Order: sequence, then C-alpha cells, then structure tokens
Amino acid sequence: MRYPAADPNEDETPVDILGVFRNVGAVILVHAQQYSGTVPEAGIQELVGFQYTTFEGYDAMAVIKWFVTTGHFPEDEDEAVGYVQENRVQVFQDTDLAKRLVISGVDLSFAKA
Repeated sequence: MRYPAADPNEDETPVDILGVFRNVGAVILVHAQQYSGTVPEAGIQELVGFQYTTFEGYDAMAVIKWFVTTGHFPEDEDEAVGYVQENRVQVFQDTDLAKRLVISGVDLSFAKA
C-alpha cells in the first residue's frame, strides 16, 4: 500500500491510497473525503484521470476506483451518474462506508452521530 496524498515527495494527488495486488492483477485507487452536502463531480473526474497517469508495471492490471465521501453524489444528474458508471467508479457516500464497517464487525459506538 502507498499513501501518495500523505507523501511529501509526491505532488498533490486525488488518490489517498494506492493498493497494488499483484497476485490478483489489480490496482485499487481510493479517494476519501469528508464533505457535507453534494459532492462536486470534479473530485471523481480527478480520480478517474489519475488512472491514466503512467503506472510503470501496472498497465496490465485491472484498475479499481473507489470514491469515499461523507457527502452525497448528485444522483439526479444523468451526466454525472453516466460518468461514474462509464468509468466504473464505486461510490461510497454518506454513511455507506460506516454501514459496511459495522457489517464487518467494526465497533463504531465511539463515533459521533
């Protein structure tokens, strides 16, 4: 795993976690953000654009894109929804990630509502 957004030697990047799973031939790009309200589509566009940055040695791998936000995506905009579907971005919005963590057995009772 790499955390390019936290690396002082890297330029600013829309990817917070870069996970390389060579055994299964996949690269997972994760962008996570705390956001209130409707999330601008630009963040997802930047995540998708990062996929096309040169990945030395990763070009034969499947690229999986996760966009995690506490905000919500503008589902009523056909163009935005189409862009997410076309680029196969998995969007975890609002409480989606927290719910999945609870299902996995993580205790979130300490978290603020």
